[in-house]
Amino acid sequence: MCGLLGLAFSRDPELRRRLPAALTTLTHRGPDGRGIWSDEHVWLGHRRLAIIDLNARSDQPMVDEETGNILVYNGEIYNYRELRTELEAAGLKFRTSSDTEVLLKAYRHWGPSAFQRMNGMWAVAIWHPRERRLFLCRDRFGVKPLYYSRLRGAFLFASEPKALLATAPELAEPNADAIARLIISSESFASEDTYFRDISSVPPASWAFVDQGKPIEFQRYWHYPEHEIGNTSSIEEDQEEFEALFQSAVKLRMRSDVPVGLTLSGGLDSTAILAATPAENLEHFTAFNATFGDSGELDWATGAAQRADISLIPVDSTAANWLERLRQITWHMDAPGFSPPVFPLWNIMERARAENVLVLLEGQGADELFGGYAQYAAAHVLQQVRTGKIGAAVAAAPGLSRTFGLPLFAKWMARLAFSGHYKKWQQRAGRGSLLINPPSEPVTVLKQNDRLDPYDAMRTDHAQCVLPSLLHYGDAISMAHGVESRLPFLDYRLVEWVFRRRPAIFGGGVTKAPVRKFLLKKGYRRHAERRDKKGFTTPTHTWMFENSKWIKDTLSNDPNALLWDYIKRDEAQSLLRPRDYFSASHGYKLITIQLWLEGLSEWRRQSLPAMTKGEPC
Repeated sequence: MCGLLGLAFSRDPELRRRLPAALTTLTHRGPDGRGIWSDEHVWLGHRRLAIIDLNARSDQPMVDEETGNILVYNGEIYNYRELRTELEAAGLKFRTSSDTEVLLKAYRHWGPSAFQRMNGMWAVAIWHPRERRLFLCRDRFGVKPLYYSRLRGAFLFASEPKALLATAPELAEPNADAIARLIISSESFASEDTYFRDISSVPPASWAFVDQGKPIEFQRYWHYPEHEIGNTSSIEEDQEEFEALFQSAVKLRMRSDVPVGLTLSGGLDSTAILAATPAENLEHFTAFNATFGDSGELDWATGAAQRADISLIPVDSTAANWLERLRQITWHMDAPGFSPPVFPLWNIMERARAENVLVLLEGQGADELFGGYAQYAAAHVLQQVRTGKIGAAVAAAPGLSRTFGLPLFAKWMARLAFSGHYKKWQQRAGRGSLLINPPSEPVTVLKQNDRLDPYDAMRTDHAQCVLPSLLHYGDAISMAHGVESRLPFLDYRLVEWVFRRRPAIFGGGVTKAPVRKFLLKKGYRRHAERRDKKGFTTPTHTWMFENSKWIKDTLSNDPNALLWDYIKRDEAQSLLRPRDYFSASHGYKLITIQLWLEGLSEWRRQSLPAMTKGEPC
C-alpha cells in the first residue's frame, strides 16, 4: 500500500520543479518511506507504507537488474508466495521477500499476462527505459486508484488527483458533467471520467502502453464470466465450494509483516470474515466497531468477538467538529461525497493507526455479490412469479420484507414491477431540475436496477453503479490514515464463481444463504439467523443539519457560494432542511460539493493547497 507519482515525456523545468513537493501530498498514503528515480525522459516518485518485507531493500522505485525496467506500484499481491515459487522454478533469483519484487519479475517473465495470474489489488506503473515507453495496469475491480492527465506534451499520473494538481495547478477545473451525474443519479466513479475536467482514471481490469504523442488504448485483461448454463451441482456442493473459496480468500489476506485487524459491525459479512480467519491469526487479532453515543451494533459485534475470543475496540463517532472532519474527508477523497458512512469509517481508520493495526479486513463487496440490498430480494420474488413459481414467491416474500422493512421492500417491488414507467419518470424528474446548466448530452442513469434477474442487477452494481463509489471512498479514507484495507469478498475467484455458478443466495426467505450457512457451521448461530439489515448508518440530521451555522450562513444566506454556479439555489434550499433520510442524502451531496469546490479554489490561489503545509492526518 503506497502512493505513486510520475511524469513521462517531458523536460519542462516548471513541472519537474514541482514534483518533489507534489509527492509530499501523498505522504499519508506512504508514511514509511520516500523514493525517487529519474532521467531526462521520466520522473518516478513513491511513498511507501511498509506491510510486507519492512526492510529498505523493498523500497520503490524498484529496478529490474536484467531489463532495467523501473516499477512504482500501490497495492498488495496476496498470492506472491505462490508466484515466487513458479518464478524460482523458472530460474529467477530474488534478493527480497517482498511482493513488489515478485510483481516486477513476474512482469519480466510473463509480460502483461502476469496480471491475469495475480490475486490482489494494484495500480502499477512500469517504465521501459530502452523503449522509452510506460506501462500502466489496474486491478480487476479498481480497488486501487490510478489517475492520469496529458498537458504541455507531458504525461502525468498519480495515486490521487491532488498530486497531479500540485504538479500542474491548471488541472484544478471541475468537471460539470460529473457533478450533474452525482446529482441526477448518484453516479460516481462509474467511468474513466473524474470530477476534474482534464484528469482521467485508468479503468479497472485494464492495462496499456503509453508512448509519447500517441493515444492511449486500454486493453481489458479480465471480464465478468457468463452464467454457466446447465450446471448440475447441488446446493450442498455449491456450499462446499463457496466455503473453500471464501476461507482461502481470507487466509491469503492475512499475509502481513504488521498487525492485521478487522472492522466488525456484527453483521453477516464482517462476522463471516472473522469466522473464516485462521485460528493461528486470532491470538493478537483486534476488531473495531463504530458507535454513535449509544450501543448501536455493538451488541452484535461484542457477541462475535467473544465467540472468537478477540479484542474489540468500540470507536465512537459524534457531531463534534463534524464540519472540519468533513473538510478533511472531502480533501482526501478529491471529490464530493454521496454517503455519510465515511464518518464512522474515518474514525475507525484513525483509531486503527493509533493502535498500530495497519491492515484491516473489511466486508465491502459482499452485498453486491450475495444479494444484500432490497432491490435484489424484490427482483428474486418477482422472478419467481414470472417463471410460475408462485408458491416459492409467496413463501419468500414475508421473510425478505422483514429483513429490509416492509416499506422499502414494497417500494422496490412496485418499482421493479412497473420498471418501464419508473424509468421514464426517473429520466424526466430525477434531480435534473436542480442543475443550472444540464449536460449537452443526456446523463446516462446507471442506477436503475430495473432488471428482474437479480444476478444481472448485482453484476451491474458490482461493475458500475454502486461498488466503484464504495471502493473509492474506502481507499481514500483508509489511506488518509496510512491503513491498508483488504477485501476478502473481492477475491476474483469468489466473484467469478458467483456470477458463473449463480448459487442459491435467497433461501427460506433470507438473503446471503451461503454466508449464513457458513456462519452456522462455524458456531455463530445468532448471527446466522439475524434477519434485520442495517448498514453503516449515521445520524445525518443531527450532525449536519440541525443548528448548523455554516449551512445557514454559507449555503442558505450566501448568494455567492460556489455551489450556486452549478445548482439552482432556490430549488436546493429544501434539501438543506431535510425531512427524511433521502432528502438528507441529497443535502449531504450539496454540502460536500460546496466543500470540494472551496478546496479547488485554494488550488487556484496557491501552487500547493494550504492543507499540505502540515500533515492532514
